[in-house]
Amino acid sequence: MSRKLVISLCMIARNEEKWLKMSLGSARQWVDEIILVDTGSQDRTMELAREFGARIFQHRWQNSFALHRNQSLEYARGDWLLILDADEKLDQKTAPFLAGLTQIPECDAYFVDILHLSSDGGHTLQSTPRFFRNNAGLQFKGNIHETLIGLKGKCLRSPLRLIHHGFAQGPQVMRQKNLRNLALIRNWVEKEPKNPTALTYLAQTQMIWPETAQQALTAGLKALELAKARKTPARMLVRIYHPIWISLTQLERHGEVVLWANECRNSLPDYPDSYFSLTWAHLEMGHWELVREAAQKFMNLQDHWRKNTPSYPYTQNLTLNLRHVVIKRWILADMNLPGAEKELEFLFTKLLEEPKGPQTARDLLADLSQKGKPGLLERLKQIIHSSS
Repeated sequence: MSRKLVISLCMIARNEEKWLKMSLGSARQWVDEIILVDTGSQDRTMELAREFGARIFQHRWQNSFALHRNQSLEYARGDWLLILDADEKLDQKTAPFLAGLTQIPECDAYFVDILHLSSDGGHTLQSTPRFFRNNAGLQFKGNIHETLIGLKGKCLRSPLRLIHHGFAQGPQVMRQKNLRNLALIRNWVEKEPKNPTALTYLAQTQMIWPETAQQALTAGLKALELAKARKTPARMLVRIYHPIWISLTQLERHGEVVLWANECRNSLPDYPDSYFSLTWAHLEMGHWELVREAAQKFMNLQDHWRKNTPSYPYTQNLTLNLRHVVIKRWILADMNLPGAEKELEFLFTKLLEEPKGPQTARDLLADLSQKGKPGLLERLKQIIHSSS
């Protein structure tokens, strides 16, 4: 009989009393020890961690997430390590898989899905190695957005899921967090100006502000050029394309959005996010048939990957919960196409099935009331009324 493999939860934290009870509470029954490296908390973080039986180690913050993450690994005594941030919780529906995953001898690490909640009630999906063997030569690298390096054995996709609450905060909190990150990323780029990963994170951080959209675009295009020169696999480039599209959207450069979205689509036809950007750009340019084409492809892909999530080949799906936005764009395009009345009725019905669909439909109807076609508008109102 094989002995029970011990699972250690490894965490770094500073001033995380808001989230810590939720985070540790979600994992305590599924792990055998909790390691917390505290980097200078002034609140009740350490007190709360002690209540969960955590082994606490204090280290002065040294501007490197990887450094402190690796310290937590060094203290762990378990055979397997689960990496959890203080503003994340372990999904209780998938947590029971943890013990079984340790019984696969040929596997050294597992990808874990992270559901990033947003302040508007939406979410995006990312997959990254968060559960792996101890003493397998693995460690983290990077002062910020640290990545796991040293993996030589198999890394398989797991059914595990983490739910990240840190992005679901107000604009002021998020701006402060992004400014903190931006300082670390700029320092990284200064030290490694030809590192496509550093440039990608710089672009991702700057793309959210209109005043830095051009800087984000410059960083994103440079990252893409360097990554291509290094022959980075096409499926790994999606994280670079995204800030390019968003920056160009901020700058209202519709034609260039189409250019770069089509480049991604041509090499990765089953990646949904490129079609999302195409629906916006084509709508802005009045390409109604192309909006319909991109929207239909987007919806088909998101339906497919929802049913086949374990087979999803990319590390992120940033438009997972934006189906209502694409349906709205599709409706706006169809309003300009002759003979689309039946399809419009169908689309409104589909829109109302989405979590944010009813409010989107009401807002859309108010906008459409100014565009004529009273008979169609009356029918759409009936559809909304019958579903409420």
